[in-house]
Amino acid sequence: MLKIRKSAYFLNHETVWFASGDYDPKLYPADVTYFRQHRLSIPRKFIMSSEPFSTLFLELSTGDLVKGLSWTTRYDISRGARDGIRFVESQKDTSSIAGFCQRHSIFTKAKSLGKSKALLPLNKGLLPRDLEAVKAHWSLNSAFMKDIWLADLLVIHDDDRTRMWIITNNLDYNPRSIVGYASKSLVWRSICDAKTKGFAFYDFGGVILDENDPRYGITRFKRSFGGYLVTEENSIVAPNPIVRVGYQIASRVRYKMRHQESRLGACQCGSSAHSS
Repeated sequence: MLKIRKSAYFLNHETVWFASGDYDPKLYPADVTYFRQHRLSIPRKFIMSSEPFSTLFLELSTGDLVKGLSWTTRYDISRGARDGIRFVESQKDTSSIAGFCQRHSIFTKAKSLGKSKALLPLNKGLLPRDLEAVKAHWSLNSAFMKDIWLADLLVIHDDDRTRMWIITNNLDYNPRSIVGYASKSLVWRSICDAKTKGFAFYDFGGVILDENDPRYGITRFKRSFGGYLVTEENSIVAPNPIVRVGYQIASRVRYKMRHQESRLGACQCGSSAHSS
């Protein structure tokens, strides 16, 4: 389990990754707690919102991990090694973090990943302060062809699992096959590293279950490493009834404001089109 505390306005917020067992408010004293990928038994009255989160788990302590790889993934990893792709572990300094966040923002916008509800907790905009808050619990590796950046892989971990947090790649590099080799090689290296460090599970992060979704390729990519489907929950919890009411009111106000802004923007676009 991993906890991240911060304050927002007059409330104390806490993000908790990978919690399980019975929910005890004394263990989570924040006014509002965002449980990410949890398996807690939480009384319904405390929950302000909740949705399932599907992922893939790979058990690291049993069997030969190579056997779980698809034939194509084995080939791509070997081909990347033959083509001379090199890997660099990033330092956790300000410039390295800022550079990664910028590359991630460009990639996310280009691929429209933020539109996927299944992947939203994984692919929403990342800020340097998000990484600073969990500095002891993440690692970032990048792949290069000579001096040209090809791909990044950011993983986060607690004491039990390593989780693929963000993977990005260079959308401008050709041939694209080289970028694919680099991305798969980064994932494989992170799996082997997690096994070496004694983690029990490798968590591939969010997957899309709808095969008709245009972003289902993300799921195919992750399935090519093996693993099995697991469904956990993302939940926002507030044990205090006054806080729950205030939070719900604030959420409705924010929703109405965004809806009005969207309508206003659409009207302005329509007016501009009509006048032209």
